[in-house]
Amino acid sequence: MLVADAAGDIGWSLTGRLPQRGQTRSDRVISWQNADESWQGWLAPEDYPVLQQQDRRYLWTANNRIIGGDDLQKIGVGQYELGARGWLIEQDLKQMQTVDEQQLIKPVFNNKAVMLESWYHHLSDFLTQLPNPDDDLDEAKQVLDGWTGRAQTDDAAYTLVKTYRKQFRKHLNNALIARMLEQVIVKPQTDLDRIWLLNRQSEGALLQLRDQHPEHWLPADIESWKSWQLAMLKAAVDELKERHGNLADARWGSENRLKMHHPVAAALPTFLAQRLNMRDDELAGDADMPLAQHPHQGQSMRFIVAPGREEQGLLTMPGGQSGHPLSPFYNSGHEDWIAFKHTPLLPGKPIHRLRLNPQSVSP
Repeated sequence: MLVADAAGDIGWSLTGRLPQRGQTRSDRVISWQNADESWQGWLAPEDYPVLQQQDRRYLWTANNRIIGGDDLQKIGVGQYELGARGWLIEQDLKQMQTVDEQQLIKPVFNNKAVMLESWYHHLSDFLTQLPNPDDDLDEAKQVLDGWTGRAQTDDAAYTLVKTYRKQFRKHLNNALIARMLEQVIVKPQTDLDRIWLLNRQSEGALLQLRDQHPEHWLPADIESWKSWQLAMLKAAVDELKERHGNLADARWGSENRLKMHHPVAAALPTFLAQRLNMRDDELAGDADMPLAQHPHQGQSMRFIVAPGREEQGLLTMPGGQSGHPLSPFYNSGHEDWIAFKHTPLLPGKPIHRLRLNPQSVSP
């Protein structure tokens, strides 16, 4: 919960119940015999973590970790988002000279690829140092030359860098699984495709492995990190060529297409389902940036309003606000969401009226 009052005081805290944690760690599976030593009832409201920053003009959050130390132990260590999105929001807030609805909506559209910036430089340097690259790697280098540093619909370089990072994570995950099989931590009959050992907080460790090349991490059949990373890059290139034919056509918009389907559409013929579903428009944005947009999830609304200034308020919703497939306003407002236009919060001039005339009914 983020709050601000008329005097300019701001604060952050949590709502809902928090457990009073005992000495036994409760962030992992424990024996039921030790359960009484983990949670000791509920934390008193006065003991909740509170963040007050009177020396700042703003607070911000983007599903990232807000606090640390003893307060973090009170709430637990969950799958927080990495701080890239929150950091970008903070940078935009710092640059604001005036704060109003039009200024506050701008950070919502920020699609700077700060999380992939180091991966781009790593991949660019790697390709530059390769002797006698084949045609596919030459094409990859040419595509990388078009890097914009943003998740833009026309940026094929963003798609290539993101896919390479995905292959890097996949290869590291497979190496960990192979080590677990060697040490009989998992059994061969286990469905290995369902094992994923990395999480949102693994990025720092992955960057260290990528840049420091520790020999003891190499799989037994790989002679060097250079050959391993080359295999990762070729896997990324093959993946994109299979979907797009060539790397230049692997535009981020082609990868990131909207799939906003009505829940009834799957049971209907295609010509009827198309009337219920939103168009599969190309989407800019991605994870780890304020413009969080994906085929099946993303910004559920863009909502900026201040008490007493409702006439300047903005509310843009994907899919529109009607929800009734037979209504002429079924997807009204959705185009604004796609085109980054600002839909006013307050209603405009009435077009239709629904009048209810109650009548007495004889028993």
